Amino acid sequence: RLFTVGIGSAPNAYFMTEAAIAGRGTFTFVDETSQAKQKMEALIRKISRPVLTDIAIKGKGIATITPRLIPDLYYGEPLAFSVQMTEPNAELQITGRFDQTAWKETLEVQATGKDAGIALAWAKRSADDWNRSYLRGVPKDFAEDQITKLGLDYQFVTPYTSLVAVDPEVSRPKDEGLTSKTLPSQKPEGLEIKYSSKVDVKAIFNGTSLAMAQTATGYELTLMAGLMLFLLSAFGLRLAKRSKEVVA
Repeated sequence: RLFTVGIGSAPNAYFMTEAAIAGRGTFTFVDETSQAKQKMEALIRKISRPVLTDIAIKGKGIATITPRLIPDLYYGEPLAFSVQMTEPNAELQITGRFDQTAWKETLEVQATGKDAGIALAWAKRSADDWNRSYLRGVPKDFAEDQITKLGLDYQFVTPYTSLVAVDPEVSRPKDEGLTSKTLPSQKPEGLEIKYSSKVDVKAIFNGTSLAMAQTATGYELTLMAGLMLFLLSAFGLRLAKRSKEVVA
């Protein structure tokens, strides 16, 4: 199991959340360093008290279950999942391991309407599963089509669909032109920006010349340079070995 922890104002929450889901663990976010001890102690208490592991759900009259990979269940937490049903009533079998002992429970469930919140929860979790489907070798185009269909059918925002609000009341005269303005981006908390005499401070505060550093910029060139140095070193060692053989 993989449990990720992010500390500070700007951790890569998306990566750590996805890594934790793939590892059937959880992601813990620590905003203030003063809370680190408290949250880490809570995390250690949690992972030391698993209630149910290796959870699997199946049953009759079931089309899909989300999330596709059911995480372990820990003390004090609910088991949450969504099911798409092919019939009004279905029977679910939930299996797992409780303290190295096989455990099984059977539940009778009833379907809800498409407009209910449970249906939207299922659709969003299904879209998340399709976003991760490349890990199972699913073609990207096929996954995009499935996510787009879910977004349109259930009316929620996805990476490929958006919601547009249209105001029928016109508040700007037709003969009045449009203006655009660049808004400054928010910087992470704790980031200190130092200016030099060559920098246009006014332009920076207007958001026109301040850019954040890009992580791992130019790594391809560095990788190629390292590979070339490795090959040159191997070639040099081979020449040195052959020279010793000739001398001997």
